Amino acid sequence: MAIPKHKFHLFLKECEFRFNYGSLKLLLATLKLDLNLPKVG
Repeated sequence: MAIPKHKFHLFLKECEFRFNYGSLKLLLATLKLDLNLPKVG
């Protein structure tokens, strides 16, 4: 199945997101860790 030309940019963004962050579960775990870090400065 081909990606429609007018939605190709969304497909690329989703690929980028999945490559950089992995699964949504992993992203949420990472965000929780980041939010619990002490503030610097």
